[in-house]
Formats: sequence, structure tokens, C-alpha cells
Amino acid sequence: MTSNAAVTAIGIHQRRRRIGGGPPMVAGGGGTSLSNPSPAPSEVGGGKGEGGGGRVGSDVSISMLTIWAAVVAVSAIALLIAADVRQPARRSARRGRVPTPVVPVVILPTPPYRRPPLWRRLLSLLEAGALTVVMGLVLGVAILALIVTAFLLLGRAVG
Repeated sequence: MTSNAAVTAIGIHQRRRRIGGGPPMVAGGGGTSLSNPSPAPSEVGGGKGEGGGGRVGSDVSISMLTIWAAVVAVSAIALLIAADVRQPARRSARRGRVPTPVVPVVILPTPPYRRPPLWRRLLSLLEAGALTVVMGLVLGVAILALIVTAFLLLGRAVG
């Protein structure tokens, strides 16, 4: 068992309030106060170092958390509005520029669109599949090389 002096020295800085308003508990065990110390973690569970659990409460209120979330949201929106006011998305037209000269556009006749023949479409499908396989092999070899290099470096560092 641990002595009361050791528990007091640890418990002064690590006390938490219980959920539900009960007496404070010492962190690291299931005790309820300093006068009733909890056993050391090595003594719980037959001395195998398996620690017992305890509940640690919190003093954060939901209303305060909601207010802070609203403050953060409003400030983020205000920052977005301020950034938009300083630099609009669209450039405004400048006055006093020299007008650009009119460029004549020549419209030439073009041949109508025709679908590629069936053999060309099937060939492109076969080429896309082959390219996928080749890229998968290259990527797999690159990843394998990285893994082997990592293991070799770890082996040198450890041994």
C-alpha cells in the first residue's frame, strides 16, 4: 500500500471533481478522497500493473460552449466579409483607357463531325486498360521499394 503522505503529495495537484457533485477524487484510482486513498496501480489487479479506472468530471457548461461556438462562427463570417470588401472577386472597369481596335473574324467552313469507327474506339479502350495495368505495376514497384528501404533503414537503426 502507498502511504498517506505519498498520496497527499500526488493528490494535491491531481484532484478532480466527481461527476454529480460528489467529493473530489484522486486521479489514477478509484478512491473518493485523500482520507481514503486508492491503491497504487501495481497493487490493483493482482500486482500485474493493470490500473483500476475512475471517472473524472468536467466543469464545462453546454451554454458556455454554445456561446463560444457562436462567437467563433460570427468572427469567421466577419473576417470573410472584411476580406471580400477589401478585394472584390471581379475587377472593376478602369475609366480613361484607350479602346481596343476591332479585329475582323473570318469564319471558315469546317467538315461536320463524324464518330470514329468501331475498331478505333475498341483500340482506345484496350490501350486505356493496358495503360492502367502498366501504371499500377510501376506504382506497386515504387511503393514496394519504399517499404523495403524503410525496413532496411529500421534494421540498421535497431541492430
